[in-house]
Amino acid sequence: MKTYDESDIDGVLKYMTIFHPEKANREYCNALLEYWEMTLKHIAINNPDNIGIILEKFEASKQKD
Repeated sequence: MKTYDESDIDGVLKYMTIFHPEKANREYCNALLEYWEMTLKHIAINNPDNIGIILEKFEASKQKD
């Protein structure tokens, strides 16, 4: 797993501070980023069609903005 830079961790930390303050620490946020990366790689390898679904949902959410 890669080490995330401060801005990556800060973004997750900001979210966690609001929604899960008991878990809002740098170590947890870095581990969460690593888990998300691993999960997306797993989906891409084992269920590549789901990447398309994720992309479609992402695009739909951007159109609402």
